Amino acid sequence: MSRVAGGVELRAAQGSLKADQAVVGLNAYLPTRGLASVRPRAVSLFSFIILTEPLSAEHWKIIGWQGRQGYSDKRRLHNYVRLTGNRVLFGGRVRYRFGLQATGSLMDVYETLHQQLIETFPSLKDVAITHRWCGPVAITWSRRPWIGREGPISAALGYSGMGVSLATLSGRVLADLVMGEEKRWSDLLYLNDPMLALPPEPFRFLGFQGGYYAMRVADLLDQWR
Repeated sequence: MSRVAGGVELRAAQGSLKADQAVVGLNAYLPTRGLASVRPRAVSLFSFIILTEPLSAEHWKIIGWQGRQGYSDKRRLHNYVRLTGNRVLFGGRVRYRFGLQATGSLMDVYETLHQQLIETFPSLKDVAITHRWCGPVAITWSRRPWIGREGPISAALGYSGMGVSLATLSGRVLADLVMGEEKRWSDLLYLNDPMLALPPEPFRFLGFQGGYYAMRVADLLDQWR
């Protein structure tokens, strides 16, 4: 997609399309090429989840989880835990890859998650894991979402895993941007935030890897205090 006289042009293998305006709502599914004005604002990281088999009444009694409150721990590389039906959903860990393809073996990540699940709930050590999956999450430099407009192109991205609520808000804001009613959102922190663009590859990858291992070391040091 690129700007042309009077609007934007989207080119694909099947043909091209011109319009006065365009809205980019891809968030973590940004392509590795194209969309030059939007793509450098966020990076896609893969987040991972495992799901236990249905737990017995005895398991629930041992765990002592009386309500259905979900939680996240306070580590920098945190885990988040939810209940779905009578199963425990345990998520966390992140992986960065060039582009969006989660290629290669990911079993080591799932094994680490399973280990952390057992460390958190030792009584579940013999409970089977029935489902496991991963998906991309968009992260900006500042960890804040970005909603804005550059010429005829409007976009919203960088929800950092909070997209259920933020994407709904972003949709309302983008609709008003297209209709020229931006003023009603003038107090919105994320709107047209002049955040720095992310560096190009391979510096983007190296920067993330450095930050990732620094957080791992900090979490380990916290355990020893």
